[in-house]
Amino acid sequence: MLRSPEAPDASPEHTALITLIDELRTPAFVVSAKGTVLYANRLAQLSYHGTPEWVSQACRESPQPWCKRIRVCAGSEAAYVCIPHDPVQVERLGLWVAEQWALPPRLALTAAKIIAGLSDRELAESMGITCSTARTYVRNVFKHVGIKGRSALIAEAIRVLHQ
Repeated sequence: MLRSPEAPDASPEHTALITLIDELRTPAFVVSAKGTVLYANRLAQLSYHGTPEWVSQACRESPQPWCKRIRVCAGSEAAYVCIPHDPVQVERLGLWVAEQWALPPRLALTAAKIIAGLSDRELAESMGITCSTARTYVRNVFKHVGIKGRSALIAEAIRVLHQ
């Protein structure tokens, strides 16, 4: 199990991950690559009794439409953050966040799709562009927002939501 961020031996990355998970307004689980729940935020604990099957499946199989997983490191092992997922709501939320950053329309859509968890390939397919163009859009979003990666973009989006 991941320990509380207040634990004396908790690394800054560990503390940041748990804090981020706790701030989500949706149930969220940190799950090992083998499907073992390492941490569940308060909403997950209140919403589910035990570990839902979709959480374990999300790490063993390709994710289902109702579950989103984000790969993270939890100490020395790879893990996933798993959340129930409604792509329409996540993309709508992403567009609102992108508007707060005053992104041009095409970059706003790109940011929303990144926040929804799409890979460069999925982004290209959904926008009808090449993977190379999708990567350029992604880099431009990161540059405009002033961050360096997808996880940082999602964390910044969460920060904007809590303002």
